[in-house]
Amino acid sequence: MQGLWQNGNQLYYGGNGFAGSPGVTTIETNYMFPADSDTLDWATEGNDPGFDWSEFEPTGQGSTSNPSGDRRFVQSAGPFTLKPGAVNNITVGIVYGRSVQGEIFSSVDALKTADTKAQALFDNCFRILEPPHAPVLSIQELGNEIVLMLDNPNNSNNYREQYIEEDKINIIDPADGSVIYDKFYRFEGYQIYQLVDEVATVGDLDDKTKARIVAQCDIKNGVANLINFEFDEELGFSTPKLKAEAEDKGIQHTFRITEDVFATGNRTLINNKTYYYMAVAYGYNNYKTYNPNDPALLDGQKMPYLRSRINADGSPLVASIAMPHIVSAEAGGTVQNSVYGQSPRITRYDGVGNGYNSLELTSASENFIIENGFMETPEYDYFGGPINVKVIDPLNVLGGYYECKFRDYASTTSGIDTASWVIYRYANKGDAMPVDSVSSEVTIAQSNEQIIAKWGISVQIFQDKYSRPSGSTAVDDYADPLGSSIEFADSSKQWLDFVSDDPSLTPFNWLRTGTYNPDPATECDVFTGPAYLNPCCYKDDAGKDPSEKYNKLIGGGVGPHKVTGYQCDFMPLAIPASYNAYAAARKNASLAYLPSVDIVLTSDQSKWTRCVVVELGRDANLNQGGGEPGELRATPSVDKNGNPDASGTSGMGWFPGYAIDLETGARLHMAFGENSFLGGDNGGDMIWNPTSTVVDANGLTVFGGMQPIWVFGVNINNEGCPYYDGVNNWVYDQYQTGTTTSYKKLFTSLTWIANTVLADGYTFDDPSEIPCDIRMKLRVNKEYKDFTATGLNGGKPMYGWSMDDLKTTTNSVETLESVLDIINVVPNPYYAFSEYERNRLDTRVKITNLPEQCTVSIYNVSGKMIRQFKKDNPVTYIDWDLKNTIGIPIGSGVYLIHVEVPGVGEKIVKFFGGMRQVDLENI
Repeated sequence: MQGLWQNGNQLYYGGNGFAGSPGVTTIETNYMFPADSDTLDWATEGNDPGFDWSEFEPTGQGSTSNPSGDRRFVQSAGPFTLKPGAVNNITVGIVYGRSVQGEIFSSVDALKTADTKAQALFDNCFRILEPPHAPVLSIQELGNEIVLMLDNPNNSNNYREQYIEEDKINIIDPADGSVIYDKFYRFEGYQIYQLVDEVATVGDLDDKTKARIVAQCDIKNGVANLINFEFDEELGFSTPKLKAEAEDKGIQHTFRITEDVFATGNRTLINNKTYYYMAVAYGYNNYKTYNPNDPALLDGQKMPYLRSRINADGSPLVASIAMPHIVSAEAGGTVQNSVYGQSPRITRYDGVGNGYNSLELTSASENFIIENGFMETPEYDYFGGPINVKVIDPLNVLGGYYECKFRDYASTTSGIDTASWVIYRYANKGDAMPVDSVSSEVTIAQSNEQIIAKWGISVQIFQDKYSRPSGSTAVDDYADPLGSSIEFADSSKQWLDFVSDDPSLTPFNWLRTGTYNPDPATECDVFTGPAYLNPCCYKDDAGKDPSEKYNKLIGGGVGPHKVTGYQCDFMPLAIPASYNAYAAARKNASLAYLPSVDIVLTSDQSKWTRCVVVELGRDANLNQGGGEPGELRATPSVDKNGNPDASGTSGMGWFPGYAIDLETGARLHMAFGENSFLGGDNGGDMIWNPTSTVVDANGLTVFGGMQPIWVFGVNINNEGCPYYDGVNNWVYDQYQTGTTTSYKKLFTSLTWIANTVLADGYTFDDPSEIPCDIRMKLRVNKEYKDFTATGLNGGKPMYGWSMDDLKTTTNSVETLESVLDIINVVPNPYYAFSEYERNRLDTRVKITNLPEQCTVSIYNVSGKMIRQFKKDNPVTYIDWDLKNTIGIPIGSGVYLIHVEVPGVGEKIVKFFGGMRQVDLENI
């Protein structure tokens, strides 16, 4: 490059660059004011002038700056000599930088950044950053709904969601080398838009009058909403634009759409109306958070969101067309036996866990567990299985029996989250050889909905890991509660209530899920009121439930043993005085060990649970028989009717119901408490029959006689608690042994506590007379782990299910005969306009719900044939342009449409059309 003044004179280094002016040297230069950027002295052909020449120090360090003024320049290249036929490519880059925010040198910094980007673009052969390719959008049309399915072909740069692209142009590391930025954009999620019409394009996706999001998903990785700061030419500065609202729930590939987001009033999709959809993928990079209000963050990532611009084959993005319609006319008569999202009944063979799914057993499995105590192969009801298998194409569900096996991992303690899976399809359950199989594309560490289109289903199995504080062990793991509920068999008789946990410094505060930490010296030691109101009774177990989710289950009436208060009177938990190592058992009772359970209260005595009754009265001198708090009731054991059972034992009663662990298929040991001092509230009769009195007339807390329900887990932390079979009395045996070891086993195995009272207006002494049965549901996220039930997969998780009851039926003559009744023409009557028309010259109606093969004949009222269509394709409609056979528009009037379906029957539909004059304006 050569630098010259406008008049052709040479530039000279120093001063203002003019020969003979103050401070100018005799050294020729090609660059003006290079400052310290020309370290190799390229401008002066290798001659070192001895100082850095800049506008601010034109003659060297400490010199007076040049006067301000207009600085303009012309850049040229050449001269070049082109011989005949020769080609010479000339690349010219004009670098411009302007800052609209920051300090005085911000524009200089912006120019330097632009220069660096220009050089990087040149070095990268002008290859711009390529966003993730758009996924292939497939559509299944159903009645008043559609299913959208996404797939990435193997020629996509986002095949299997593995898009990663380095931004070599826009992400510049600091010049001082203090940090190396992450320059890679990675796949983050999908967005699906409904377009207003066929004219809207990918360039309209940010215009809400033309495109609106109907579905989206993103990787479950904690990334929040994505906001790009885009420069607004009119305003002169960058403005934030929300590009993606994070769901953070994992990647889906199928979506059910039932609404038209552009409709006013009723948004339900209309059958036989055309809709337009477009799907894009987007990448994410946030090498440094950008904040326009922080000068230190002005060089952060303004564009963390990067959206698709082309398809995998390089073609431009265009809208996909969908037309919902009744499906019974398809494939020779189609019967849809399932709906999108429906899951089959899944049987567990080996393993435990639920993958963040809420489990529901079939009634047959529950009855088996009640009677036998354990079921190796529990069956889970529709929508209630431990793995997420669902119908995604109700018109292509394939029958047969399916088995899913986890594989390719080493152990339950270190590797099950790296497991993959394989699903085998058998023609019939019990067949020796499968007819087909499909393997997982990713491990269960990634939440990915894998479409298996040939079976009409998708599978999404995700190991939602427990959270673990840094430096801690498995007993400190935290598992999210998935939900809770209580169901009354007779909703008009809601007879059970609870002591709802609250943060007061009273016995109502019975769950230690907060952060309250009183100072013993200033708050507790000086307290002079009743002992059970001392602030130190209510110190929370900080950090055990950081989001305080476990104090809200069933309105705060049920909680985990690990965070249940036990220190003072009126708590639903008491510890034997002889057990001085309770802290170890409480620590071992990890929230991650909590089973998902159903607790059922029933008047059916055949389903009751033999259990211990624990003394909750805190003063042995006031308790019946001098019973010690936290020990077995010091009263003879009773039978189901509350009468002494002559067994010679004490402290055994019957709980009017049962509890089931839905993960393992085990019936659980139970217990309940009594405060025998509160005999007036049934606290001393060895029967679970609380009253509705929460606080008595004297202001004393009685909590219905203090009769909380306890539920124990199976082999929690390997402490050996067995399932309940009606024979073993494991809980009783631990109390009887009464050692530190036995108590550790006992309280480590204690999982759930329900702090129960009766609802106002209800009372009973005999629980066989309860007003109606009750079911309490407590659901917790459980990691998949090894558990040997049948051993068919060596203890590794294995599941099976039949799709025969959900499979699609085709070629049903009976269904095709019924289709005749729904053949129609829309709109009817036609008043010079329909929504199917595409322009002012178009006239169009649809003859709908047509079988694949049929003949459609259109007659006027005189019996003359106007038009005939011979249909032999899977499309369920015909567009009639309201013209006769030779293309002449029909006249207004009544017409008869005759549809003949070979081998099935015929249908005649009357149609009235009111035609309009042809609009020839502005053609």
